[in-house]
Amino acid sequence: MVNAELYNVITRNINNGQYSEAVDNINIICSNAAGSLPDSLVSLLFPSLMNSDEEYVERCCKALERLLEGTPVDVVIGQMEVQLKQGFEHHSPIVKCLCLRQLQRAVNDRRNLKLVGEVGIMKHAILLLADDDSGVVKECNKTLVSLAGYDEGVMILFRY
Repeated sequence: MVNAELYNVITRNINNGQYSEAVDNINIICSNAAGSLPDSLVSLLFPSLMNSDEEYVERCCKALERLLEGTPVDVVIGQMEVQLKQGFEHHSPIVKCLCLRQLQRAVNDRRNLKLVGEVGIMKHAILLLADDDSGVVKECNKTLVSLAGYDEGVMILFRY
């Protein structure tokens, strides 16, 4: 279980614009946490990616990735649709790739394909094939090829 006091400190850090301190505290939580972390922590951190400081955004993405690794993929895809869409449209390739890797986690397990088809993120992901950053295009291609490896995945792609 996450230390409630540290969680409150992170919340205050973000609300006060102390993003660097928030990421440091999240890394402490990730290092010490056993099991899953609260989804609210992930939801709290996603909006702070709108920061214009690229170094912060990169550090924040690394912390988010660590948090998301402990979050079941059906929760990430099913309950964080808005955040993923925002991430796909973000100016930073690092954020786009983070979101694509979460989608990749989902399509790697056939049991998640129905959920992937139901949420409205595929259109946003497909548009990343035309991104200016080659790393984003590569990550997007990898995800879409994995999805197309299943009959259900091909059907999802044909909808878009």
